[in-house]
Amino acid sequence: MSRLLGWGEITYHRYENGSLPDQSHNNQLRLIKEPSNVKILLENNSDNLSSKTIKKLNKRLEEMIAKKIKFQRVDIMSI
Repeated sequence: MSRLLGWGEITYHRYENGSLPDQSHNNQLRLIKEPSNVKILLENNSDNLSSKTIKKLNKRLEEMIAKKIKFQRVDIMSI
């Protein structure tokens, strides 16, 4: 997830463990509830991810966009 967001692993780990994100990170977390925004992140940060991960994410994102499904925390963590 940290690679998709373009964040350092330590930053993301802190938020996973209950630290409150700063305003810019919080804004980004709110934006990724929309799969179309995650698709943009995937395009921008694809060099940080394996081709297998990119393919899997693209497939899931396309399904979610077609069905107009928004991410929940569990969905994001399971990808």
